[in-house]
This record gives sequence, C-alpha cells and structure tokens, in this order.
Amino acid sequence: MKVTLAVIEAVIAGSGAGDAIEALLPEAARSRQLTAGTLLTGMMLALADGRPAHLTRVLEALTGLPEDDQKRLGVIEDWKNGPHQLTYRQVEHTNRVIKKVLDKQQPDGAPSADLQQLCGSAG
Repeated sequence: MKVTLAVIEAVIAGSGAGDAIEALLPEAARSRQLTAGTLLTGMMLALADGRPAHLTRVLEALTGLPEDDQKRLGVIEDWKNGPHQLTYRQVEHTNRVIKKVLDKQQPDGAPSADLQQLCGSAG
C-alpha cells in the first residue's frame, strides 16, 4: 500500500507535532525556509518509500515531489534572484535546531520534558 503525501500531511497536521515543534524554536530560527512540519513530512515520505529517514533521503523525497507541492511546502521559494530549491545544508540546519531544542541539558537516557509532552500529546 502506497502512502500518499495527502495522508502524511493529514497525520502531521492531526498530531500538531509540526506546529508544536515550531513553537519551541527560538525566534531567529523561525525564518527558515524549511519548517518542522515539512521536515517531518520529508521523513515520513522517505520511510513510506522504504528508505531510511536519513537527511539525504529526506531531501530527495521533498525535492522529488511535483513542483506545485514543493512550492506549497516551502521546498521551492522565491528568493531575490529567483526560485530557490531547498538544499541539504538547510535540511541539516533545521534538523540540528530542532534536535537542540528537544534535547536535554543533562542526558540521562530519558527524553526531555518537551519531547515527552510532544509525544504524549500526538495522536
């Protein structure tokens, strides 16, 4: 069974995970081209296609979407010099910013309070 982009987007929207993660990010991080919801979408697309959710696979999944979907998700955005397609560096940066905000200051094997709340409230 093939999982469609629409189904993946509905799952992410229904969980509220993308918006909840965005709300945790520092103000300066919110002007990124790649949102948390789109990163999650890319991860789920890669997994649904039988690929690991490595960041290179996430980028491939997102840039492999039809152009209209890429524009809607912010994978392609208009910059001052014309259209700009998401890069690996942007995917890596967004992932790093999200990881940092969901990490614990003192790792002890348990998830941070923010991550526990996010996982507990999803679904």
